[in-house]
Amino acid sequence: MKFTSDNRVGDLNKEATAAKRAGDWVKAIRLLREAKEAEGDSYANTRLAKFLQESGDFEGAMEEIEALIKNSRVWTEGMFGHQPRSVQRAGQASWISRIHKDAALICKRAKNAKLQAFHERECERWFAMKKKLDVSAKKDKADERQGWEDAKKQGARGMAQFLEKKRSGKLP
Repeated sequence: MKFTSDNRVGDLNKEATAAKRAGDWVKAIRLLREAKEAEGDSYANTRLAKFLQESGDFEGAMEEIEALIKNSRVWTEGMFGHQPRSVQRAGQASWISRIHKDAALICKRAKNAKLQAFHERECERWFAMKKKLDVSAKKDKADERQGWEDAKKQGARGMAQFLEKKRSGKLP
């Protein structure tokens, strides 16, 4: 997973907004694609899809939405990989819900009611899944915290064993 340490992505986004305001959709979209490339797997933004739709490229916008959904697992692992699996799944469900929400807006703007309704249903479905997962995520986080506290009481060896379990995926 790539994380940019400078303001390059922010600058690219600002330049894309300026290009959009000037009516230069080709430049605006090129700049957003550069921002996406710079962020790599950590890219989690529906802005490019929105710009594509606004520029008249509805198909391109929907392809971008699909790419975001497809990459949601990789993004989730990069953002929440150190967390219990339930937290990862809840984070992914939340992100997919937000993608579908923005996809529904894109479809509404494009006057595609059928696809808009699909994305609205998917947004609700993934949000409901996220709410269900939050229950187990909260419990798993509490269990993990308690496990760490117990490991600390055992000293260096206990902490090393706990961290090895975490690294190997043997914690919830």
